Amino acid sequence: MSRREERIIKPAHLLLPLTSPVIAILLILGLINIGETQVPAGPPFQSVNTSSAGLYNVTIIIVIMVIATYAIYRLIRRGGLIRAFETVKNVLLAIVIISSVLFFTATYAYGYNVNPLIEHPLSILIIALTISALIMYAAIKAGNTVVRALAISAYSSMAGVIFTIALPTWTLVILLIALPLYDIVMVYRGLLGRLVTELSKYGEGKYNT
Repeated sequence: MSRREERIIKPAHLLLPLTSPVIAILLILGLINIGETQVPAGPPFQSVNTSSAGLYNVTIIIVIMVIATYAIYRLIRRGGLIRAFETVKNVLLAIVIISSVLFFTATYAYGYNVNPLIEHPLSILIIALTISALIMYAAIKAGNTVVRALAISAYSSMAGVIFTIALPTWTLVILLIALPLYDIVMVYRGLLGRLVTELSKYGEGKYNT
């Protein structure tokens, strides 16, 4: 395959960036309709909407990202632990998906007074776990590009909306400024660039799986 063919953008490649905002908007409209537009951030974050609290929250987020990136980098560097990396990645993905789906399932059930679910709280958990399993399978195992893109759009939108309503406005503003700078530094001068290099070696068959 030539380089020109590799760079061709297919319609399926545009599905993720196009559907994610749509799903996120629908989720937000649903939350606005029931008046659920802010949830406590919880420790280690501060819920106070001030610039100092925003700087503190963003610092915590960046520290967590750096630690996670370093841990993944060290794991990848040990070639033989590539399977462990895949396992950790899938476990973290499962946590994100299950917690996000459970949040929206419970919030909508109680917010819209879905009595059958409210009367049987266990059913909310069962439904959330079922939906989570389907999304997880579609995102990881599905061979169809469209199905995978929709699954990724679903959980990324849910997680993004929760992240948005859990953090104060000042934190979000500072985060929007800090994240691009963080990416530039980490890609060109930091661990993200090295991590991409190591993953490319894995793709070339350097590491045994």
